Amino acid sequence: MSRQTRKWIRRVHLTLAITLGLFVSILGLSGSVLVFGDEIDSWLRPELRRVSAEPGMEWVRLDDVVAAVREAVPEAEPLYLNLPSDEGTAHTFWLMKPNSEMIKAYANPYTGEVLGNTHEHAGLIGFMHDLHIHLLLGHDGVTVVGVLGLGLLVMLGTGLFLWWPGWRQLRMALTVKWKGAWRRRIYDLHRAGGAWTMPPLAFVAVTGASLAFYTLVAPALVSAFGGKLPTDTLPLDEPADGQMNWQGVLDAAEAEFPQAEPRWFYFPPEDGRSATVQVRQPGNKNPHGDTFVYVHPGRAETISRHDWSEAEVGENLVDLLYPLHIGHFGPTLLIRCIMVVLGVVPVLLFGTGIWLWWQRTKAATAAAARVQPQPAALS
Repeated sequence: MSRQTRKWIRRVHLTLAITLGLFVSILGLSGSVLVFGDEIDSWLRPELRRVSAEPGMEWVRLDDVVAAVREAVPEAEPLYLNLPSDEGTAHTFWLMKPNSEMIKAYANPYTGEVLGNTHEHAGLIGFMHDLHIHLLLGHDGVTVVGVLGLGLLVMLGTGLFLWWPGWRQLRMALTVKWKGAWRRRIYDLHRAGGAWTMPPLAFVAVTGASLAFYTLVAPALVSAFGGKLPTDTLPLDEPADGQMNWQGVLDAAEAEFPQAEPRWFYFPPEDGRSATVQVRQPGNKNPHGDTFVYVHPGRAETISRHDWSEAEVGENLVDLLYPLHIGHFGPTLLIRCIMVVLGVVPVLLFGTGIWLWWQRTKAATAAAARVQPQPAALS
């Protein structure tokens, strides 16, 4: 590599680090918190998230719970429901107000009691979710986060070029000389730390950017490798006149896939559309599941389904993006702990990199001052 090329790559690496490094660090730290977000939120807000259940207790009819939620929050319309993943977890309803504000309501599935409602991003985990997904910038923040993910990939790539020492020096370039001077230790931490963590950080950046640009990436994967993306709802041949049967919708979905775990319930977004239940089949790595059952909300009859077990390669790749990004694969607990540590790495790289740049800049300024010609002495 020529000196000029190396200088140009160093400039790109430094410019991206200075302009994007802080925001990438924020994404990393917030992502570390969100790895165990559900557990933390249940611990911080047990009055909303946790319920007591005696052995043998069964859920009350979903229609009764929906009616209670509507009475508690009459100004909002239910959009979807996150169904409990264990016996001690509450129903979580997502509702939309007329001003497009999203709120969440929590209900006891065994009694139908509404435990409370909050803003969509209330609490520590709600704030962290908004920070990690939107950078607190609203809907457009998703695009910004995607760009940051791509910027991180470029930083990692240019850093790899600058780090590469050749095969003979490889072992030395992967170690930190802890007995050296402070500057040397910080330099080694930045250099070796970046080299060791570059592959997993690139993995997280690729999956994160793919999720941020999902509307572009998912169709491209399906087009290239086959499959069909599911939708949240389907049109009905006959409108659902009269009373809706929400419990019947859930029962119909469970009858279609009796071994699956219902995870999400989608209310019809408008008249003439289906209700939809998203279930997770055994073996599906996506914690939300990728099987959809479309049900007539009045007759409680299945009109169609999207079966994850019949998916083609492209759809399976799309389905893996989310679990791979959050560490929901392999020995899950171990991988999630690794993901927590990995989220701190951008802070280490940003901090050590900025310190080295500042030291180099200070040294260059001092050197320039020493060679600057002094004004002639007055006679």
